[in-house]
Amino acid sequence: MYGLREKFAYFECLDCGCLQIVDIPESLDKYYPNNYYSFKGGNRSNPVSKIISLLGREQKRYSLFGQGILGRFVNLKSNYPEGELLRKLGIREDWKILDIGCGTGSWTRMICRGG
Repeated sequence: MYGLREKFAYFECLDCGCLQIVDIPESLDKYYPNNYYSFKGGNRSNPVSKIISLLGREQKRYSLFGQGILGRFVNLKSNYPEGELLRKLGIREDWKILDIGCGTGSWTRMICRGG
């Protein structure tokens, strides 16, 4: 991302296929400085943001699990294809999801808000 051109050795887990760095650098500051985009959060304190958050949560819940009348109406206006894909794959509310390299974590938060 920053063009540092450093090379790192990785290994693959034989059980799950997860790719991991062998030796994590002692300091990650030059790779993830304080202004790194993942560390920025949104402002959810104003009333409009709270309403948008509620509508989004209901939309995710409907897309993921087919639950909620409000979410159904919101989904008619703006669908959530990722949720529909997960529903087709058979997602259940008791599943645990690990999102590696999730950037700001917005996708993971949306899934969590959906249930």
